[in-house]
Amino acid sequence: AAAAAAAAAATRAPAEGGAIAIFPRRFAHHYARPARSPGWKERRVVSVAAGEDHSIAITADGAFWVWGNGQEGQLGHGVEPGFFFRPRQVAALAGRRAVAAAAGSSHSLFVTADGLVWSCGCGDEGQLGHGDKEMQSRPTMIRDFQASASVAPARAAAEAAAAAEAAAAGRQRLMQDRIARLHALFAARERGGGGDGGEGDSGTT
Repeated sequence: AAAAAAAAAATRAPAEGGAIAIFPRRFAHHYARPARSPGWKERRVVSVAAGEDHSIAITADGAFWVWGNGQEGQLGHGVEPGFFFRPRQVAALAGRRAVAAAAGSSHSLFVTADGLVWSCGCGDEGQLGHGDKEMQSRPTMIRDFQASASVAPARAAAEAAAAAEAAAAGRQRLMQDRIARLHALFAARERGGGGDGGEGDSGTT
């Protein structure tokens, strides 16, 4: 009971300079003013999300950090469910750059720079998006978003290639047109025998 009370819900927000400020509602110690979370002096926080009793922070280097009540796997640390009283980086997503995060009452969503969405925690109501009601203790990719994430770069590459091909074809047509005009000009001058098509024709284009 003491551990549950110590991990009760709190609202957290980035403070000036990228620090974490904490506004606990039910905690072992109550704060009337924001208090700096320990261990964040070397990290700049750019975004946060607060669930019922767990929190997520994104740092400027693109990492996810999660802490609080992890009894339903919502922290994504992949260890025995429990409480984490200090921020811990989500190791499963360490190789991907964080873009956004959201926290439900007992599940978490993570968005990475490659356009993928990951979820973990309680899945009793299907809220994890994996087509079942299983709990996930590590962030698991929502496969329905995988296709759109992979199609976008492929489509962009195809469009860029098509644009480059069209531009090259346009340049080739322009060069061929210029060469044809020069041939026509020289042919007209030769037929003119240096008269009307000679030096007095120097202004002809």
